[in-house]
Amino acid sequence: MVSLTLIRISFVFICGIVAYSLTEGNAIFAGGNPFIYAVVGSIMGLIVVMFEMMVRRISLKGLSSSVFGILLGLI
Repeated sequence: MVSLTLIRISFVFICGIVAYSLTEGNAIFAGGNPFIYAVVGSIMGLIVVMFEMMVRRISLKGLSSSVFGILLGLI
């Protein structure tokens, strides 16, 4: 359980580092503070981790029904 928590924390940290490094020398994001993008990347990583924790509680039948409903709604 501890190793899974460590992996989740590492994932959020790596998302922040990647967001920072992608905006460091990018001309599209010129004028923006790269630390803000690092925080946004970390928040996005946290959302992914929280979604993964939430999906773990949902049964496979409920998850497949939801995906089928979404696909049917898109058609």
